[in-house]
Amino acid sequence: MLHFISVKYLTFKSEGIAQQYLILLGKYRKEMKKVLGIGLIALTMMGCEDKDPYLKTLQKCNLTGWAVAGTLTNVQGFIVKDADSNYYIEPISITTGSDLYPCNLPEEYKKDQSLIRFSGNIMTQPNNDASFELTSIELVTYGNQ
Repeated sequence: MLHFISVKYLTFKSEGIAQQYLILLGKYRKEMKKVLGIGLIALTMMGCEDKDPYLKTLQKCNLTGWAVAGTLTNVQGFIVKDADSNYYIEPISITTGSDLYPCNLPEEYKKDQSLIRFSGNIMTQPNNDASFELTSIELVTYGNQ
């Protein structure tokens, strides 16, 4: 008389074959856990080095003796080229009372009417001079040359 044994949707003719299947299945699962674990570690490490290509690392300005008068965080604005070919930032989501002339605007962002997202510090000196130091800048859309 033949006995049929069901294991995980499979039917075997004998108990010996069913046991061999379960042993192989257990070994397969252990190996898959190792492979998946190594794969997840590799993906995590690769993900750490990927940065937003539009987010720029900025140089610090030489503003020794200057004080931080205010901080702007995650503000949108336009890059504007003035009549003297200087570039400044015209914020659109806040009012600062004056245009922001950054002392560390990277060359690749010097495109009139480019829309950016930025953060930075409004810097002042005792003689009331003011400057703006960008701490982060991200291109939203390119403007004119």
